[in-house]
Amino acid sequence: MSTEASRKYVGIDPSLRSTGCAILTENQDPQTHLFKTAHARGVGRLASLRDQFKTAMPGGATYACIEGPSLGSVNRADDLGQVRGIFLLTLFDAGIPVTIVPPQSLKKFASKGGASKSRM
Repeated sequence: MSTEASRKYVGIDPSLRSTGCAILTENQDPQTHLFKTAHARGVGRLASLRDQFKTAMPGGATYACIEGPSLGSVNRADDLGQVRGIFLLTLFDAGIPVTIVPPQSLKKFASKGGASKSRM
C-alpha cells in the first residue's frame, strides 16, 4: 500500500443543530456523517457531539479542515464557538493538524461557486 493511498482527510462543517463531517481516503469513496443531538443547549450537546465525532473519526487521519466562524453572524456565536472547540480539541488530542477555512472559501471550492448547506 502506498503512502498516498493511506492518507485520510477529515472535513467538518460545525453547526448547532446538525454538524456535517466528511472523511476522505484516497482511492475510496468519501464517508459522510451528520451529527445531531437531543440536547438543545449546554454541556450535554457538547458531550454528544464529541462522542459522535470520536466514533466516526478514522484512525490514522492525516489532516483536517474545519469551517471557521461566519464573521457577520450574530446568532449564538458563543454556542457555535463551543461546538467548534469540541472538534478542534478532539483533533488536537489525536495529533491531527487542522486548517480553519472561511465559510465562503469552502463553499466556492466544494461547489465551484456557492451552494446551500444541504447541497454541501
